[in-house]
Amino acid sequence: RALTELCFGLRCSLDVLFVQTPSTLSSSTGKRSKTGVKNQSSIFESLPEPVQKLCIGLIGMLKCPTESLTKSLATICAKSCAFEIHADDRVVKTVSASMSNYIMEVMNSLRKSIPMPTYITFLLNSSGIQRAVGTQTFQKRMEQGNLTRSDDIGSYIFSYDRAIEHLTRFLSGSCKNASAKVLPMIRPILEQWLTAARFDTQESKSVSAHDLKKSSQTGRVIKQLIQTRASLSILAAFALDEITNRYNILKQCPNFFIPAEYLELDEKLDTVILDSIMSTCETSTVIWSASGGQFDDSIEQHLFLARMLGPATILLRYRDGMLKRYLKAVCQRISSLQGTKYQQKDSSKAVESTESDSRGISTNLAEIHMSALLLILKCKEPISISNLVVRNEDLKIALLEVSNEIEGLMKGGHLGYLSGKLQHQVKLICELGLAK
Repeated sequence: RALTELCFGLRCSLDVLFVQTPSTLSSSTGKRSKTGVKNQSSIFESLPEPVQKLCIGLIGMLKCPTESLTKSLATICAKSCAFEIHADDRVVKTVSASMSNYIMEVMNSLRKSIPMPTYITFLLNSSGIQRAVGTQTFQKRMEQGNLTRSDDIGSYIFSYDRAIEHLTRFLSGSCKNASAKVLPMIRPILEQWLTAARFDTQESKSVSAHDLKKSSQTGRVIKQLIQTRASLSILAAFALDEITNRYNILKQCPNFFIPAEYLELDEKLDTVILDSIMSTCETSTVIWSASGGQFDDSIEQHLFLARMLGPATILLRYRDGMLKRYLKAVCQRISSLQGTKYQQKDSSKAVESTESDSRGISTNLAEIHMSALLLILKCKEPISISNLVVRNEDLKIALLEVSNEIEGLMKGGHLGYLSGKLQHQVKLICELGLAK
């Protein structure tokens, strides 16, 4: 009993090292911040790294960390995952990436001594994705006109890849049969990340790039792109686990799909996932225009889309019926955009400049959807979509219908070359299937 009381006292005494202490003083002037932004750091973050490691090792040895300590550790890890955290002219103190990973490894080793909801909450909060504070820096630089080539949206979105990797690894390995136990617990968060605060592309047609630079909406949209990527990555990680478990079945049946009950997915969540994939493409287009046009380069645009859509291709491949629904959704969206464009051509000349901007945005959105579809069809890693289409007659027919309709919509327009590339790729896939 004495040992238990000693351990309890040590755990409680450690809490003070990790508590975030607020300060509203500017580091350069020593005066109170005009904006009232708080610089928060803990005693632990000011210690040398070898001492930090000893403190975390002590937590691991004592086991059963308190809820307040778990929350403080999550906050410290979240700060470390951010691209860059500013409060006025001061960069907030944070631990190194290696120390953040060590904290998570120690907490993972203690997961059986922590209630599962507390541990899952720690993992989600430690990723920093819920707040995505690095987007504040991007927004500030946009408003000041200080963006550089390295300040593109990809740098901010993909700076969270390390956090997403850790989150997916620890979630999928948190317990045996994690998809059945963990996925239902985190589904509300995943849906929130996929749907909350989505950028209104219709409203954006009346907003110029100059206006968007001054809009707080830009940072919010980048945050949503980070959260969408994280949510899709988590779902894809659970899907890959099931693929690994059923590898022998996959070898015998190349058309294998993951059973719906395994991932606890349903038609409602499938719809949310498809909407988020479409939205990711459209919001990216609008932000690229506002961020100075550095993503007008088609190579950079394709590289960005390929990284954003990577997790989505896994779900499109292994969720039964999702790829066919995606093909139809893309076709309907492009048809809708083209219909809007032609309708605008017949409208009053009094709003000619506004119509021109709207037609430009509609064209850009149609282009990005065709580019995304091309990338998905060409995808080879980590899985091949074309191999699925070749072996599935229903998908082959659906793909041919969609490509023919898109080519008809784009005929005679300046996007005709892109629809031609799409048609060529589709024919290659289908002819390969016929040859086999």
